[in-house]
Amino acid sequence: MSTSLSSNGLTSIVTVRYTLDVNEIKVDPGTGEPNLKHASYRINDFDENGIEAGLRLRDEHEGRVLAVSAFADRPPENVLLRALAMGVDELHIVCDEALRDCDALTTAKVLAALVRKLGSFDCVICSDTSVDEYRGEVGPRLAEELEITPVTHVTRLAVEGDRVSADRALDGWLETVEVPLPALLTVGSETNDPRLPTLRQIRQAEHKPLVEWPLSDLVSADAYADPASRITTVATYAPPSERKRVVIGGDDANETAETLLQHLLEEAVIRF
Repeated sequence: MSTSLSSNGLTSIVTVRYTLDVNEIKVDPGTGEPNLKHASYRINDFDENGIEAGLRLRDEHEGRVLAVSAFADRPPENVLLRALAMGVDELHIVCDEALRDCDALTTAKVLAALVRKLGSFDCVICSDTSVDEYRGEVGPRLAEELEITPVTHVTRLAVEGDRVSADRALDGWLETVEVPLPALLTVGSETNDPRLPTLRQIRQAEHKPLVEWPLSDLVSADAYADPASRITTVATYAPPSERKRVVIGGDDANETAETLLQHLLEEAVIRF
């Protein structure tokens, strides 16, 4: 297997989205709307899989892993630096209030412009989706903006020479594809287990390059002027959920298990 496309190894670019921790989001019992006051920021779960995929390519082929991100609200510094602590070589960000209500198309245009600023690359790695909006649009849209081949829902990837092969988990079957580099890959939780940064790596992250780019240097105002004309969020609320408070009992463990099983079958929770 070829170790790189050049003497400098592979250059992988990973996209990073900072989201609120969905496990800390509460629901207003009166309105059903989310209460975000006490939710902290973190890297989108699946983007950590993307970072790990890039790091493993660097471990095998040498080279660099660069991270890019665009957002309206700057996350806390320790969250912002987590990608660097995990092992990313450089983090490039765009922070601008104009991006607050941007849609996937706007995000892809901004990230594509930022990727071009970084020079040549071999692959772009995105997450399959994000835990907050769960749309899965940015990866394919970014590939279109960059005019490179997208390969989505990747569970395994390997680079050999100037091509990348990947397994894709689809409904009911597994597909293996091979495409030329540069390419864009989207990954998820089935792809790998992200590494945890050590205390030393967390401290070293403060000394790695963190470059902030002005939005005006990347795209014109037309790119983010009116995202509401393309998509509108009507409402966000949690559906009502009432516990049935069913008590399962029996004279012994076997009878209790049988009663529970019968109840689950009647409620169609499980089926045989």
